[in-house]
Amino acid sequence: GWNLLGYSDAQDVVVADAFGNAGNVLTVWKWNAATSGWAFYSPALADGGQAYAATKGYAFLTTIKPGDGFWVNAKVPFGATLPAAPVQVVNPEALAGISATLKTFENLFATAVPAANDPTLGNLLDASLLSGGSNKTAFLQQMLSGNGPGIGVKFVNIALVLPTDAGAAANDATHQWFTFGGGPGSAWLAIKNGAGNWLLAGDQRMFGFSVHLQAVKQIQNATSSPQVSFRNQLNLNLDNGMTAGVVSAVEVSGPGVLPATGALVYSAAQGNIWLNTCGNNQATTNCVDITQVTAGAKYTFKGYTTAGGTVPTYTYATVLPTSPLSGAALAAAPFPSITSVAGTWAPGTSVTVNWTLPAGIQSDWLELNAWQNQGGNLFNNVGHSLAGSSTSATLTLPNYSGTIAGKSVWLNSRDANGNQLGLEYQP
Repeated sequence: GWNLLGYSDAQDVVVADAFGNAGNVLTVWKWNAATSGWAFYSPALADGGQAYAATKGYAFLTTIKPGDGFWVNAKVPFGATLPAAPVQVVNPEALAGISATLKTFENLFATAVPAANDPTLGNLLDASLLSGGSNKTAFLQQMLSGNGPGIGVKFVNIALVLPTDAGAAANDATHQWFTFGGGPGSAWLAIKNGAGNWLLAGDQRMFGFSVHLQAVKQIQNATSSPQVSFRNQLNLNLDNGMTAGVVSAVEVSGPGVLPATGALVYSAAQGNIWLNTCGNNQATTNCVDITQVTAGAKYTFKGYTTAGGTVPTYTYATVLPTSPLSGAALAAAPFPSITSVAGTWAPGTSVTVNWTLPAGIQSDWLELNAWQNQGGNLFNNVGHSLAGSSTSATLTLPNYSGTIAGKSVWLNSRDANGNQLGLEYQP
């Protein structure tokens, strides 16, 4: 029958994991006071009740948070395993040692990027280093070729954490996971060597990915009658440098991701797959419901080495540190301003974009996109990375075939805290 429950532990409950046995559960319900509406889940329905919820005006229930009350309609008496509160990590010696290593790393980049033959950086890295699929040799090449940290890099907010990935090494006297602001968004492993020094061992992942919120300002009909709107979006992306043959498919799941069982973000046939925000471009599945996204939300990436496989070879997880911006904060965010877009947009020609940057904002990425009347892309992702101080760039279009019905410029920037600000400008 009906059970009214309260939850008070520190980690979110994934509803499909705790109450996904259709032999035990009919439905699970949670009241959302902010929207004055119900959120619904049922293991008896193939999609967990996502489609049914939409027809009734309910939210689709994916997560139960600390402090939530919720109803479970049970078929039989049963026990549900809920996540235990994480144990606080206390290891002053490890924290001091890791901080010292990162300080030495900072000093190497204080005034210039170290020379390629400088062994000092390599001495800070453990031989087992693995970062987003790159081993120690490849990682060093990236760090010393201009693709690594910039001059004057700082590591702040260093904190010891518990491992989150399936199969990750446990914290012990010689192994310790940690996070730091201004560095990778995921935890890194440090390993204590025989001399008592804590060496960096990377995130220990066979492929790289990122999970970050982005505030977006969209300007349509920018050169005639501008229409300005704002939105939040959650980017769940694999790195463009995916090593061929590592996996054939990658799925991600977590609060707001539809379907709740996991959405495909990479396949060997298609490459990286972008998940729309639900409702944007009429997307209702393989998308992210931003209303379900909050700080502390956990996202899990599962990599499969066999197409259509059901058992992942690699399972990695990360936690979102911040919540989406409110409407007022979105409108007040310091987006860059595009001042001109010059070019005919004809096949094979160049387009030059100029913009201004508010104080404290750095440029990150520029790309051009165009589509036909039926919505099919003529080209997309024609772009490249930008220097932080850039205010102009010229891109060459491919030799596409077809007539442009709409086009856009996407300018990505970031503030001093690393928050992403995207400007979608449609001339």
